[in-house]
Amino acid sequence: MFREDEEAAYFRTKEEFIQKLDLYLTDDKRRSSVARSGYQRVISDGHDIVSRMKSMLSMVIVTELQRGCV
Repeated sequence: MFREDEEAAYFRTKEEFIQKLDLYLTDDKRRSSVARSGYQRVISDGHDIVSRMKSMLSMVIVTELQRGCV
């Protein structure tokens, strides 16, 4: 799970959503920090598109090998 207000912003209510919008729209430094940290977390945890595609293709190849199709 991403760390709240460090790597991602979460909200539970409409009011909290609006508060978060106001906060991040007026605090460039905080917004950039959360965005940068969140991006680094995505990359380091392998959630980027390249890592996901490698994983999916690997599963397809293994499945096809098990079925004797390759």
